[in-house]
Amino acid sequence: MENDSELFQESDRAKYCQNEINQYLDVIKQVIDEGIKCGEIKPTDSELLSKEIFSFIFSTLYDKKFGNFTIENSFKQLDKDFLQGLNNK
Repeated sequence: MENDSELFQESDRAKYCQNEINQYLDVIKQVIDEGIKCGEIKPTDSELLSKEIFSFIFSTLYDKKFGNFTIENSFKQLDKDFLQGLNNK
């Protein structure tokens, strides 16, 4: 299956974007790992969870630009549906 998204190409711009995204994912993963280590987050696959959180952030920003959602409402829904389930307390 061919993917036309620039992000998946081999251009310099695509490689730059891939690197930036990986840096964001690393930061999110570090925060998750610290939360797991200190007992605030249930043990989980921090690499996968970092991608899920990044995806949510991206979709929220997309909705803000192109949809009729507010960031506040999106994060309230994320907290209710997702983050409270990770809370280890």
